Amino acid sequence: MISGSGFLKIPNRTETLSEGDAAFMQKGQRSAWNEIKLKIFIPCIPARTNEQHELIK
Repeated sequence: MISGSGFLKIPNRTETLSEGDAAFMQKGQRSAWNEIKLKIFIPCIPARTNEQHELIK
């Protein structure tokens, strides 16, 4: 995470993350970020398509 803090929700748990933290997820892992004041960098290997993302407001 580049700056800010927030929560990463994955099935069966929620992780609190702040500046300098990193999270690694397995292929196909469902996840959601629930704080909009984050600046994050998300590399996806292999690259994901737009159809694989969903913006929840």
